[in-house]
Amino acid sequence: MAVVLTAVARVRDWRALRRLADGLLGERARAIGATRLTVYRDAADASLALIAGEFPDREAVLELWREVAALEPLAGAAPETHVWESLGWDAGRPLSGAATRRTRAEPLGEVLAHERT
Repeated sequence: MAVVLTAVARVRDWRALRRLADGLLGERARAIGATRLTVYRDAADASLALIAGEFPDREAVLELWREVAALEPLAGAAPETHVWESLGWDAGRPLSGAATRRTRAEPLGEVLAHERT
């Protein structure tokens, strides 16, 4: 059963995190069958990152996270991690009509301007 990993960590070096996500983390995630891996920055606290990824099973995500957890820039404080499994309660469609209108990535300012019209 597919699972979702979430990890929240305080980041000291965003460039290093970017290199990690594009390099080792991204490569290992692809190698074990991840279908998605995304890094988010907290809108209220720019030192916090959320890493979220969908993986084929719990064992795969735990193997990946053990390898990466000790590396910079996530080292120093253990990230708060959770592995989630679906209950099968998928709504089956996007919850926001706006999400269905966008067909490409758009800058946030353009999205907000479009939503106001």
